[in-house]
Formats: sequence, C-alpha cells, structure tokens
Amino acid sequence: MMKHGYLIDMDGVLYRGTDLIAGADRFVDELRQREIPFRLLTNNSQRTRRDVAAKLSRMGIEVEDEHIFTSAMATARFLAEQSPGGTAFVIGEEGCLPPCIRTATRSSITSPIMSWSAKAARSISNWSKLRCA
Repeated sequence: MMKHGYLIDMDGVLYRGTDLIAGADRFVDELRQREIPFRLLTNNSQRTRRDVAAKLSRMGIEVEDEHIFTSAMATARFLAEQSPGGTAFVIGEEGCLPPCIRTATRSSITSPIMSWSAKAARSISNWSKLRCA
C-alpha cells in the first residue's frame, strides 16, 4: 500500500500575517482525524518550533512541535551531513540555535557554538564590536 503525506507551507497557505486563511484549520483537523502524516514548513528562522506551534494555536490550529519543520532545522541537518562532527558559528534569531544543538554530535558540542541574536545586531551602530564574537 502506498503511503502519502503532506508538506505544507504555512505563510500564505494556512495564514497571512496574523490572519487565518479560511478552511486551513479544518484542513489540518481533517489530516489529524484521518491520521495522515504532515509537516508544516516555514522559511522563517526567527521562531522555534514551539513558538510556531503556539502561533498556530492562537489562530485555532492545534499541532505538536513535531509537525513543524523550519529553515533553521533544514540548515542544521544539511551542515551535519556535509561536515559530520564539524562546528558552527551560529548568527541569527532565537529559532536558529536549538536545531543546531539537536543536530550536533557529542564531539561538536564540546567545540564552541555561539548564538548571537540578530535583534541585538540591529541596535549595534559599531560593527567592529563583532570582532570579539
């Protein structure tokens, strides 16, 4: 028997900004009721899976963290496959670091992994301060 599932982009498909797209909640509910596998995708790396699930919940779509797949997760997997045991200097919003830590091997965890918030970067007027990072 052939199995199938759905890979669903979120922005513009389930919601637009803070507005739920009509029928999106019923569609996700139907997938869950029928036990059809699905992943909700986003190219936004600012938020963690939990943050995305909470945003969807506020809109009336109930999903678990496991249903969310972010661009930060894809990047972490790609880097782990390209350089097993390598290290990473992570610069980005809060959603970037957790996938890197989950994907890291024991040997790369002992190497320095640094998260530096892009929010802080927006307020820095002297970029020479980054040299110490």
